[in-house]
Amino acid sequence: MARSFSDIVDAVEHRGEQFTIVRRGRAVAQLQPIPGGRGSEVKALLGRQPSDAGSPAP
Repeated sequence: MARSFSDIVDAVEHRGEQFTIVRRGRAVAQLQPIPGGRGSEVKALLGRQPSDAGSPAP
């Protein structure tokens, strides 16, 4: 069932829920709380990831 991204992030942040992201019937990622995580740590982590802009669509 599709939900809004902000609802999912709220569920992770406030209720500790975990979500598996599925594309074409295959699990491709998980979204879960970071133990003791801080927003600045997450922002730094995302900043270290390569951009997928301009990548060819699968």
